[in-house]
Amino acid sequence: MSRVSQQQGMMLLEVIIALAVFAGAALALMNSMSGQMSATSRLTEHLFADWVSANWLAKQALTQSTPVSGKPHRSGSTEMGGQNWSWTLQEVPSAEPTYIMQELTVSHDGVPVRSTLRLLPKIQDPAP
Repeated sequence: MSRVSQQQGMMLLEVIIALAVFAGAALALMNSMSGQMSATSRLTEHLFADWVSANWLAKQALTQSTPVSGKPHRSGSTEMGGQNWSWTLQEVPSAEPTYIMQELTVSHDGVPVRSTLRLLPKIQDPAP
């Protein structure tokens, strides 16, 4: 007598292994998505800080404001994207004596997010 066994489903061991593989893949996907969400948040913050910096520099160029000598530090705040951003403008030493170098630092919640350097020629007093 020969006995032929026909399997009608999966064995318990196969089901457990399949669940373990699925759980590992799901965990890896969740970690990846968490990292992407964090990176997206940082990217948004840097993008807004870049816009604040670009807007400030454009405003200075359009109003043709000149660098103020003897005032090496200025600060202010602005609103962008429904959030308050603060900026600080500092005069930093320049390697070229005929230029003024300024550093614009944009901060959010007291944490610096973006720094931009600009190089401006010194304005000479007209000769009498």
